[in-house]
Amino acid sequence: MLFFFLFLLQLKDTIIPERYYYLGPFLVAPREGISGIKEENFYFGIDTTQNFPTSLAQGGYTSWQSTVSDSQGNVKFSFDNVLWDTLIQFYGFSVVLNLTYAYTEIEMEEDKIMLVMAERVGSFFVNGKGYVGDAYGHNFFRIPVKFKKGKNSILLKVSGYGERSFRFIIFQPKNKVILIKEDITKPDILKEREEQRLILGIPFLNTTEEKVNFKLKFYLQDELLKEENKYLMPFAITKFPIELKINNKKLNLNDSIVYISLLVETKDEKVRDSFKIYITSETLPHSVTFISQIDSSCQYFAIFYPNNFDKNKRYGLIYSLHGAGVEAIGLCKVYSKKDFAFVACPTNRRPFGFDWEDWGYLDCKEVLEYIIKNYPIDTNRIYLTGHSMGGHGCWVFGLLNPSLFAAIAPGAGWISHQSYVPWLFQKSLIYADPEIIALRDKILKTYQTIHYLENAHSLPIFIFHGSLDDNVPPLFGRMFNFELERLGFKKIYKEVPNVKHWYTLPDTNIVCVDDPDIINFFKENEREPFPKKIGFKTYDLDISNKNYWLEVLEEEEFGREIKVSCEIKNETIFINTSNVKVLKIYLIPELKGKGKIYIKIDENILKSSTFSPIY
Repeated sequence: MLFFFLFLLQLKDTIIPERYYYLGPFLVAPREGISGIKEENFYFGIDTTQNFPTSLAQGGYTSWQSTVSDSQGNVKFSFDNVLWDTLIQFYGFSVVLNLTYAYTEIEMEEDKIMLVMAERVGSFFVNGKGYVGDAYGHNFFRIPVKFKKGKNSILLKVSGYGERSFRFIIFQPKNKVILIKEDITKPDILKEREEQRLILGIPFLNTTEEKVNFKLKFYLQDELLKEENKYLMPFAITKFPIELKINNKKLNLNDSIVYISLLVETKDEKVRDSFKIYITSETLPHSVTFISQIDSSCQYFAIFYPNNFDKNKRYGLIYSLHGAGVEAIGLCKVYSKKDFAFVACPTNRRPFGFDWEDWGYLDCKEVLEYIIKNYPIDTNRIYLTGHSMGGHGCWVFGLLNPSLFAAIAPGAGWISHQSYVPWLFQKSLIYADPEIIALRDKILKTYQTIHYLENAHSLPIFIFHGSLDDNVPPLFGRMFNFELERLGFKKIYKEVPNVKHWYTLPDTNIVCVDDPDIINFFKENEREPFPKKIGFKTYDLDISNKNYWLEVLEEEEFGREIKVSCEIKNETIFINTSNVKVLKIYLIPELKGKGKIYIKIDENILKSSTFSPIY
């Protein structure tokens, strides 16, 4: 029997549901999210007298509990029957990753389109229709929803570690097309340039259930900079790439901000808005935008020029990958200026992004290629580093592309996601067909970083970690160090005593990623473009297929490990392969003049010309 009393806080065109019922917590494993509850039974109402099994609560059952929101729409869950600390002590923090359902209802006087702010909510349902929420709580994410006249049932799915809270507000859209200015991707204006071509990614939201055609007009003061026609499909959010040309002579370069005015014209509306762009110097860390060749979107990276920069010289590059929740420009700003190198930070596509895997991996690769093409970079002095999630990214990108770097310095990086946040309680590990699990494991093997340390034969590595790190345990750094020790590769391991995850060096203001020991390690190493001995492992040729002068073009069997070891002795190249069907060799300079060379591949001896690549 459902007893639901409806309370609403209404401020002008804003609706804040006051009364909620919540059900949970239910154990859900990382990267899976299966609660085992038939949530479709809650789409249009709930029975508050019903009990549900859960492995987290004392007694093994839970039921709907009542709570209220505060005046800002915040709702907090409390579970007195869950021993969080005991669970963590036995199984680690991944066991307290849980899902809780929250249910509320609102009454509408008529059918109406409203905007929903669902902070720290993974997804929600209105009258059975699903919508994505603002899982990270960015506070600019708005979801257009059509509510019906009368009662509307709202079910929210809130997940995270331990007890959680969320914020849920419904409000009337002011216009058909809304600028989401908090999420604009934009470059900085540099004082040293006379004229700049600014590429921006500007998101707009269609709050209607019809296609909307509209015109954009951009102004600097009273000067029209750009006029473009656009359209949005019903309820769509689109981030449009826009190019603006700015003449610095028309700016007050003593200001730190310039405001760009914007006029949005639809058939029956004209809405004025504005957004700001920062003015800075190219001698300081700044944001640079570009159009991605991956998906034609506007993306950005941060860059910090060398001290006393001379455009006629070539410099090294410290390529630094940020941790979870960190902006690229924020990471760039913690570095001190270098005399020998640029510092550059890509984005992973978002502050949390993709663990520098998948889309994050592609972004890392694309930005590096862009910087090499557009800045005076000495490709034998490129250094990869990163911290936390960026430390994992450093292991991923560095070990799958070892020939790109003179050295790498991963900090507080984990081996793989399934080792960092153990997948121990995934239901798929218990119930799924072993063949399906095996296929998944083959795909995930690409990012099991420690497996690829053999690729670092010619790649010096500096590992750094805080001894009291309570976010990414230092055992990961130690495991990498032990394996490199076994292989006999060039490495340094620095575990700083009595510091946690992100730290400053004792008795200094120097942050961990800018440690002079790391910077000096970089200075001491240059890439050897033609090492005589290399090893190479990979699982996916689309992600990684090349190491120095060796390229694997085709494997014998997809999903199996691909492995090649090569060594040059005098006029003979010795090659041992596993699961390789076609490979390509680019001869090193000292062999090209010999006319003929010998190649021994898996006990087969070949004789070849030295005037072209060898297949």
